[in-house]
Amino acid sequence: MFLSLRRRLAVSAPAGLIVLAGCANFSADGGFSVVERSAREHLGRDVRWARSEADHAALRERVAELLREPIDVDAAVQIALFNNPGLQAALEELGIAEAELVRAGRLPNPGISLARLRRGDELEWERGLHLDLAALLSLPMRRQIEERRFAQTQGSAATAVLALAADTRK
Repeated sequence: MFLSLRRRLAVSAPAGLIVLAGCANFSADGGFSVVERSAREHLGRDVRWARSEADHAALRERVAELLREPIDVDAAVQIALFNNPGLQAALEELGIAEAELVRAGRLPNPGISLARLRRGDELEWERGLHLDLAALLSLPMRRQIEERRFAQTQGSAATAVLALAADTRK
C-alpha cells in the first residue's frame, strides 16, 4: 500500500509541475496592441514597434517615402512616431515587462543533490530533491504584481506615443 502511494506521487507530482510550468507564456505582440489601439483611437496614426533589423529597415523606408511628399502636421507626427529612438526604447520596455511577467508566473526550479559518503568500508548514497517553498507560495502574489507592472508599462508606452505626437504638433 505504502509503496503504491509512493509510486503514484512519484509519477503525478512531476506531471503536475510540468502542467503548471506551462501556464505562463509570451503574447504574440508583447502587449503592443494596447499601445497601437491607443494611437489609432487618439491620433488616427500608426505606431510601429521595430523588433528586428528588418523592421527598422522597413520603418526607415516608410520615413523616406513620407519625406518625399510635402510635410504637414499629420505627416510630421507620423514621421516622429516611426523615427523616434526614444519611443522605440519605451516600446522595448514592453518586452522587458512582459518577460518579467512570464518569469513571475513560472515555478521555481527544483534542485537535485546527490552525495556519495564513505565511512570506512561503509558506502552511503544520499539523494535530495528540493524546491524553494517561499517562491512557490508567493507565486500568485508575484504574478499579480507583475501583471500590474506590465499594465503600467503599457500605459507609459501609450502615454509616450501621445506625448510625442503632442510635442511634434507644437
